[in-house]
Amino acid sequence: MKKITLLLLLAAMSGIVSRAATVPVKGTVTCEKKGVAGVWVTDGVSFAQTDKKGAFVLEADDSRPFIYLTVPAGYEAPAEAGVSRFFTPMEAALSEGCKFVLSKRKVSEYNQALIVVSDPRVSGAAAYARLKAGMEDLAETVTDLGRGMTVHGLCCGNLTAGHPEWVARSLSLMEASGVPFHHVVGSEDLTPGSRSAEAAVAAFTEQLGPSYYSYEVGDVHYIVLNDSFFLGRPGLPVAYVDERQLAWLEKDLEHVEKGSPVLVATHYPVAGPSGDAEDYGYADTGSRMVNASALLQLLRPYPVHFLS
Repeated sequence: MKKITLLLLLAAMSGIVSRAATVPVKGTVTCEKKGVAGVWVTDGVSFAQTDKKGAFVLEADDSRPFIYLTVPAGYEAPAEAGVSRFFTPMEAALSEGCKFVLSKRKVSEYNQALIVVSDPRVSGAAAYARLKAGMEDLAETVTDLGRGMTVHGLCCGNLTAGHPEWVARSLSLMEASGVPFHHVVGSEDLTPGSRSAEAAVAAFTEQLGPSYYSYEVGDVHYIVLNDSFFLGRPGLPVAYVDERQLAWLEKDLEHVEKGSPVLVATHYPVAGPSGDAEDYGYADTGSRMVNASALLQLLRPYPVHFLS
């Protein structure tokens, strides 16, 4: 009986220390049927860079949901149903490889306008009508800006108020504005009743792609982070960036020239009105980032703007 117990214990211990498999994922990044060199590719943990023919091999963690790009300056990823397709689901990447096709931007990115929206909170016909009116107004604004400017958008979360069935229709309205949007995970984009923070973000990633990523427009390096951390109780998320994102960001910033402009988009504010110096109380969990100091430390070599 003791031998059987020991064998079971050893089996349990081996499960504790097991790691996800690392597998080579091959792919290409092209534009107008030519390879694009120097593009960074990631699984949200590790990075690889395309060679002069646009080819890459990434040693990827096969438990991660996507293989995706840092879309470089001068290029844009195709949009489908209002979603920028700079990513490939891991399952498809493992079975078919990755074939990313970019297009060149039509006008200079160094003259750019960034449109920021937050909390459309579409959950019914009335909210949908408000978003429709807003996007129609935005389309007129883009026309007024003129044709010599790259216009792009960020939605800083809460696209719907906990109603993923409204996501597709909301995205169609945003696409009709003529402004390509990137999206941040908001507290109400999380799935209530989920058993963990990782599970809570699954509905968002299934419809909108990676929950953290970077891209470039002109000389600005854009970083999108997920700071809506689900505690397991409805209506009680914490503004917190987990270690996986911080470790990824540290590697991402290694590819960014120090002193160049960086813009970081989150849902919750990185710091409160008094900064990050005062004592942090439980009442602050939904108003400013718990571990903002760790994020700020990584960003010290850069002039940074925050959007939340």
